[in-house]
Amino acid sequence: MNLKQAYVAEIAERLRTRREVVQLFGVGFTVVVVEPLHSWQEEDDVVAARKPVVRLETLPDGKVLVKTGKVELGQGSRTLIAQCVAEEMGIPVDRVRVEMGNTDTCPDDGGTWASSLTPETVPLVRAAAAKGKVRDPKDWTTLGTSIPSLDARAIVTGAKKFASDWMPAGVMAAKIVRPEAYRAKLVSFSAPPEVKIVKEGDLLAVVAPTMREAEAAAAKVKAVWSDVPIEKPDFRANAEAPVLVPGARYPGIVSRGSLEVGLSLAAKKLKAEYRVANIAQVPLEPWAAVARWTGERLRVKSGSQAPFLVRRELSQHFRMAEAKVTVRTIDPGSGYGGRQRGECELEAARIAKLAQAPVRLAWSREEEFERAYFRPAGVIDVASGIDAAGRIVHWDFHNYNSGASSLGLPYDVDNFYCGFHKSKAVLKEGSYRSLAAVANNFARESHIDELALLAGEDPHECRLKNLKDARLKEVLTRGAEKFGWKKRKGDIACNLEKDARLSLFVEIDEKIKLRRVVCVFDCGAILNPGNLRNQVEGAIVQGLGGALFERIEHDGTRIVNNRLSRY
Repeated sequence: MNLKQAYVAEIAERLRTRREVVQLFGVGFTVVVVEPLHSWQEEDDVVAARKPVVRLETLPDGKVLVKTGKVELGQGSRTLIAQCVAEEMGIPVDRVRVEMGNTDTCPDDGGTWASSLTPETVPLVRAAAAKGKVRDPKDWTTLGTSIPSLDARAIVTGAKKFASDWMPAGVMAAKIVRPEAYRAKLVSFSAPPEVKIVKEGDLLAVVAPTMREAEAAAAKVKAVWSDVPIEKPDFRANAEAPVLVPGARYPGIVSRGSLEVGLSLAAKKLKAEYRVANIAQVPLEPWAAVARWTGERLRVKSGSQAPFLVRRELSQHFRMAEAKVTVRTIDPGSGYGGRQRGECELEAARIAKLAQAPVRLAWSREEEFERAYFRPAGVIDVASGIDAAGRIVHWDFHNYNSGASSLGLPYDVDNFYCGFHKSKAVLKEGSYRSLAAVANNFARESHIDELALLAGEDPHECRLKNLKDARLKEVLTRGAEKFGWKKRKGDIACNLEKDARLSLFVEIDEKIKLRRVVCVFDCGAILNPGNLRNQVEGAIVQGLGGALFERIEHDGTRIVNNRLSRY
């Protein structure tokens, strides 16, 4: 179990065992988060855990302050949290202040990932604001309305400062001297005496009063590196057997019935292989972090989407209690899963410790392409069978390396097996928007199209025939109507994920040029329709890149398309 997996398991336990207690005073009240002590906490952290963390409180000016460990990535979470409090307390949204992503002052609600804000954090905030009894959706007056982003004016006027804009006074600028190779060992280096060098292992950096001076100084450093080749991936050869972990958010095995029985019922059979490439998250701004040591205490400000996880990563690296590390998130310009780990924060903290001065480290776009992690690549093997009526009777699905999200089968099949095989990646890999749902859904829906062709059926009718889920059938039916499927053929896909249903219809011409997209999305009660529309439309646009042309390329030693003009 890696660091993130352990943290996710711990958060699930925290959310299950914590209590949120209302304390009344005068005309106001405070809601505090009280957690039991856990076996994983170190001695200093046990002391810190005894101090309750405020979730919600009324302020002297009559406004309400609500706190969450989640962060604003541009997905509208700050506005949504404010709407929840305003709805349950019956106050205007402008009377609510939201503090986010500060490990010293906010409760640890887990990282901002996996669409967990709405199902996990929103209920906690609503219950705290309502003092227990939340309002029914049919009675909503603030939730369910398209309140614009609380930061909208600041964003469009340029007044809002993001993590990469933040350069406090008295902080030195750092620039790392990197090898051209993706991986390399530092052999030797030389630099003029006026260049302030810091070094630890293969970390070689300069510090200067300004970023421009730091970049100029770094250019004067001559370093010799020993390159480490990038291996060729063989996901099947290096695969582990699928494992079913009880309580896992994304089970590694989903199955029913018998593959042997299903195969015996098949009148026609089909086997196919599907591949997905490594692609980059490419957030709107590259990474940046400010690190400051005060004695044995470390404070970091950055654009992390998982500040409590980054705090743990820092504490483990420096072998210090988590209570002595503070990570505070400054709103980043998006993340798409790419800001969950602490690569930039750790480098900044190491440099600050070596330089004995507070430093700001800002990655260039090229550095982000080379030093951050990518969406996992993978191979998906599918073997299937249909009976004489065109119903799927056999489904054997194996994902190698890219992940278990959306691994299960939304279709009504009596005999199926879906397994995720961990494997050895040759590039650094991590989370990406929708996790592995893109890879698994791409393979599954492509295969359904091929089964429809094998059966001589319309792809839309083939899906409806093999579905029982009424909500999924409805989004398919409505999507076909809006698209005009009977008159205008195109491509189609659907999915059931996190209790939401989605269908997508696209029209592409013979030059693989996208002409039209229709999406129907059933996600249950909608908290902010305008924000949801923004999220769906943005996801569709972003998905086009991965579907049509995005992929990370290397020549066996270095990333060759490490800038947007090449990517």
